Amino acid sequence: MSGQPQAPKPAFDPVSESRRLLRTSRYGALATKDRTTGHPYASLVALAPDADGAPLILISTLALHTMNLMADPACSLLLADIGEGDPSAHPRLSLMGRALKMDPSSVRERYLLAQPDAALYADFADFSFWRVEPLGGHLVAGFGRIVDLTPAQLIN
Repeated sequence: MSGQPQAPKPAFDPVSESRRLLRTSRYGALATKDRTTGHPYASLVALAPDADGAPLILISTLALHTMNLMADPACSLLLADIGEGDPSAHPRLSLMGRALKMDPSSVRERYLLAQPDAALYADFADFSFWRVEPLGGHLVAGFGRIVDLTPAQLIN
């Protein structure tokens, strides 16, 4: 309606938007390099934020992505905020990083707060907690809202 004032759009803050995605995303697409072919391999993983916002995952040594990370810790995580309408209109973050196996005592409680159903298998011998240490990020948050981010901008 032309006669009514429009509410101002909030300022675009790529750092805040990226940190929000890191802290609120509970699932993401984990990309690793296949240890036998060298081809990219993507899988769905459950996530929880570490104290500084870096993603934590709980994965089994039986899984291909875990075997790949054990051979080469370089990885990427795609986090997306999918809602109604066109998925490409919603914010998404491609996080480039290195996966580090963690001492369970340092992250177990935090992970299970975000993923309580994982308590059923978190203590199985073949499962371990990993942290994706951010090396950089690429945020796409809509038309004209595409930003590369440093590790310091991603975690706090």
